[in-house]
This record gives sequence, C-alpha cells and structure tokens, in this order.
Amino acid sequence: MAGPAIRIGFERTCFYPAMDRAAIDRGKRTHGFHIFRHTGGSIVRTVTGDMKLAQLQLGHSRMSTTSGIYVHTNEQDIQRAGEALAETIAKVLPSKLPTNRHVLAHQPN
Repeated sequence: MAGPAIRIGFERTCFYPAMDRAAIDRGKRTHGFHIFRHTGGSIVRTVTGDMKLAQLQLGHSRMSTTSGIYVHTNEQDIQRAGEALAETIAKVLPSKLPTNRHVLAHQPN
C-alpha cells in the first residue's frame, strides 16, 4: 500500500489534473483519492441492490455510516424505484376501476 506522500503526489500530479481536464468540480478536501471509496460503495449497492454487501465491502461496522455517508443515490436508482412502484401498483389494481357515475345516479335530490 502506498504511503501518504506517494498518494498526495499522485493526487497533485495525476488525479487532480485529470479531474480538471474532465471538468469535474472538486472542492478543497472533498474530492481526493478517498472519493473512490464512496464511488465503489455506490456502485456495489446500485449493481447488486444490496446495502449490506456495500457495508461489508467498505468494512464499516455501522450500516448508518455506509448508507448515510458513503453510498449515494443516482438518477438511475430513482428511475428504477419509480418503475418498480408503477409495476407493482399495476399488478395489484383491478384492470378497470369503478367510476362515480353509479354513485351520482343513486343520490337523492
């Protein structure tokens, strides 16, 4: 495993310039090499759908650390969740819903 000086040198000479060329915004002390842990955790959870597996991969003792700090939701996750909800609702609803016409026809004046 590389020591801190080698890692910092890599960040300054290779990693940060590559991020700058790719027009990736990076804040001071927020987008160093450590960001790969967040990305890795998010990829594991997105691909497998398993937050526990992401927790194990990252080596966290608390699920709250993995789910609240490391693993991030993306547009693909949100889209998949909406589609799953719509499909489930479509399966449990009757194919034809009753209308209110019969209720209106039987109301006293």
